Amino acid sequence: MLLAPGLFVLASFQLTHWLRHPVPPAWSPNVVDATSVSGIRWQELTPTLEVPGLNAACELREQEVRVALGDGFSTWTASPFVLAGDIEADALQRIYRRTILPASQAMNSEYFSRTPTEPITLLLFSRAETYEATAERLFGDRHVSVYGYYRPRERMVLVNLATGSGTLVHELTHALMHFDYPNAPAWLQEGLASLHEHGEYVTEAGQWVLRGRVNWRLHDLPDSNLDQWRLGELLARGDLRGDDEASWYALARYLCLFLQDRHALANVYRDMRERDRGIPNDFVEDDWIALPHRPDDVMSDHQGEETLDSDEIEPLLQAFGANDIDTIELRFRNWVDQLSVRRQTRPTVSARMAHWF
Repeated sequence: MLLAPGLFVLASFQLTHWLRHPVPPAWSPNVVDATSVSGIRWQELTPTLEVPGLNAACELREQEVRVALGDGFSTWTASPFVLAGDIEADALQRIYRRTILPASQAMNSEYFSRTPTEPITLLLFSRAETYEATAERLFGDRHVSVYGYYRPRERMVLVNLATGSGTLVHELTHALMHFDYPNAPAWLQEGLASLHEHGEYVTEAGQWVLRGRVNWRLHDLPDSNLDQWRLGELLARGDLRGDDEASWYALARYLCLFLQDRHALANVYRDMRERDRGIPNDFVEDDWIALPHRPDDVMSDHQGEETLDSDEIEPLLQAFGANDIDTIELRFRNWVDQLSVRRQTRPTVSARMAHWF
């Protein structure tokens, strides 16, 4: 009988603790396995054309970032990248060697023919609280993605490192593609970046390449038996955010994985880019790239012009020997149905995963 009051008090304390510390929403880690390339001595990312003043511009950017961030942050530069974060400088260097350099070299060798001509700033945060507070303090950005996002105007990436190495590779893909193919359609921008958020390095034709693997976005694909795929609409959308954005992101990623599985993704990317070159750049500097990764994140209130461009779909038709998009969609649906992995849950990040850096 004497235990009852004590148990009641203990339960009250536990309830108070729970109310003050609500359980965070579930989200899934992004992982790029770099074990296979851990011993490789990668060359520094060399600009396609010598860019006068790029090193000096990076040094100046590092000084500006150091002042803007203030105490408690470290900075380190390896042109064209300027790294900064709430971790030690040697940790920034490790991230550069283990994640940024391999990913940059792999993408540069397979996809990109133009390398950065301006500094790319990478703001890396070990804690979500610091990431969110800094995004708001520097840019007034609130309700940002739990993962990270890219600000094209500043050529700047912000990443919550606790979500895994793949998040950094996702946003790095946006930053590098910005210089190589700024007019890329939304499905290819987000599809390629999302593909790179979970994968591994393998050798093909004597070179190391980054290969995406099945991840948590498979869970966000609409049922293949339902009339919700609308591949033609995906290809025409100027922005994947808005209604059903989780499905749009998943469709874009798995379309790229489908192309990769058919050894056609790099050729489709390069063909589309070459068709685009010579056309005036209509890249919108004010727009945010890859900000929302979940439907409850901030969303843009504008959508792009939703019309199919023949120069954008022709490389896809050629890759599959198809006469129309409906034929590709049918093959795409059948391929998804055959995937052996269907994740029923989205695991939260583990303590070990949170400290990969």
